[in-house]
Amino acid sequence: RLNNNKLTGPIPRELTALSNLKI
Repeated sequence: RLNNNKLTGPIPRELTALSNLKI
């Protein structure tokens, strides 16, 4: 898993998915 776990905490994982797409 990526460091998205940290992002999945404060913000929804939906945003994390968007970030993943951006990368």
